[in-house]
Amino acid sequence: MSRLLRVSERARADALAQVTRELGRLDAWSFWSVPGTDHVVVAGTTGVFLVVPEIRDGFLSVEGRHVTVDGAHVRLRPIRAAARRLRNKLGTGAVGVAIEPMLCLTRATAGAPRTVQDVRIVPISGLAADIARREKVLPPVRAQRVVRTLGMTVAGDQRRHAAVLRRRAG
Repeated sequence: MSRLLRVSERARADALAQVTRELGRLDAWSFWSVPGTDHVVVAGTTGVFLVVPEIRDGFLSVEGRHVTVDGAHVRLRPIRAAARRLRNKLGTGAVGVAIEPMLCLTRATAGAPRTVQDVRIVPISGLAADIARREKVLPPVRAQRVVRTLGMTVAGDQRRHAAVLRRRAG
């Protein structure tokens, strides 16, 4: 998979730490996040989101389908492609809901969140609120299935697996 962030490892780690910290404000019983190498997947009752940080400084400008931060072009196609790859990885049985790609502005200044070319562009200060305010489309059990498919262990998984083993032994 091609890198969504073409920056140093330290800058990538710092940006992902900021995004993860902001996502920590979400309700722990309704949302789960799985960090990747250059993105974070959030699954919860309001849907599934692929959050990619944008680390450039400056002001966000949108002119038609073109997005720039301080004059530098921001490519949205790789973010949409990563969301498609994630949907294919999860399969149709795991979710049954669209995966929304999001570009999170960690340093740039922008106005209200907006959608350009099917990618939601959100400043980091409003990331958790933008995800939490949406309509509930997934029961928590299906959102947990998404994060389990991505390799995350959900609280209570060990107890559940141990109960199955006890029933088989008895």
